[in-house]
Amino acid sequence: MKTNLFLFAVVGLLLLFSPACLKKEDSTVMKLKDYRQFGGHTYAITTAKRSWDESSKYAEEQRGYLVIIDSMEENDFIRETYRVPLNTTEDILWIGLSDAEEEGVFRWVNGELPGFTNWSYGEPNNDYGTQDYGHMYADGTWDDVEVKDCYAVIEFDQ
Repeated sequence: MKTNLFLFAVVGLLLLFSPACLKKEDSTVMKLKDYRQFGGHTYAITTAKRSWDESSKYAEEQRGYLVIIDSMEENDFIRETYRVPLNTTEDILWIGLSDAEEEGVFRWVNGELPGFTNWSYGEPNNDYGTQDYGHMYADGTWDDVEVKDCYAVIEFDQ
């Protein structure tokens, strides 16, 4: 009886301290990196891919918002700082533009209509009737896209 109890305790301790059971850091936890300043604002990029809605909510939790792009200079800054280093055409980059609330009327996350846009040729097109979220291509042009997981640029007022 003592032997069974001892084996049970040893097995329990092995399971408790086994490397397979140790909690590992989740590499998909949303964090921010590469903080940069431009035009009186601070920007950062997420380290994990999330949907547009999840990225927008995360930005608000961090006291920021998905990037609002007001000029070609700001667009070029975002593209060169955050888009180009991803170095892949598969990953897209969320920006804070959406027509999810009213189809065909794109608004920034602050509710304002864009004064500047950089849509790719033929965009936005709401392809298949499911594209509501703005993203940036590697060349800096924008497209509307369906829900998927992507990196996002977060903007902070200073």
